[in-house]
Amino acid sequence: MKQRMHRRLALIIGGAAYLGSVVAAGPANLSTLSPAKNCYNRSFDLKSPNSEHWIIAHESDAAFVFTRNWPSESDSDVALVQLFELPPQLNDAQFESLVRKSIQADENPTRFDIQKSDINATRERKFPCLRYQATSIDHGAPTIFRRKRSLLFQLQAIYCRYPGNPGRGFTVSFSHRGETELPTFNVEAQSFIEHVRVAKVLTPPPADPTRDMPVPPEDVDPMPE
Repeated sequence: MKQRMHRRLALIIGGAAYLGSVVAAGPANLSTLSPAKNCYNRSFDLKSPNSEHWIIAHESDAAFVFTRNWPSESDSDVALVQLFELPPQLNDAQFESLVRKSIQADENPTRFDIQKSDINATRERKFPCLRYQATSIDHGAPTIFRRKRSLLFQLQAIYCRYPGNPGRGFTVSFSHRGETELPTFNVEAQSFIEHVRVAKVLTPPPADPTRDMPVPPEDVDPMPE
């Protein structure tokens, strides 16, 4: 049970590491969103990223995935909001430990050269959260044409307990992958994360919140055993 929970949480935490590759270019027939467009589902009230060329690549009761349409083959940006399941009996210290272990397990040294990685408890919300920031070189990043390249990967994320529901947690992440750093990355990431709010009443999501998420390709394994 604990191993299954760890892998499920690792899927969510590692999601930004592969979603940019899966949906990098985005469906061509979807309209781009206006910056900071109001969006909501049964779990969250939020705004789309506050910049141009974003689309909704995936939407469900438990998640939003936004991707940015870049003309470049190598650049991909993903903004993600996602529920995940937790053992309801976890106390706050155990929640923090679980998130830390899942993040560390996802930092696969055979794929990522970690240049910077910080995980810190934060009081930016009125419920338990951890803030994660990382910069690495991703040596297994498929491009939109499925050619693997070594690309810079920037990630900012927050992992929180869902208030009033001990069996739920959520993550909000913003990531960029490309040949160089995104100059506006920190500003854009912070703006997206801070505009995500939990719904006042959480309607029960699907039994498995990960089931509707895009599945990583077989040659990309963000969840080492």
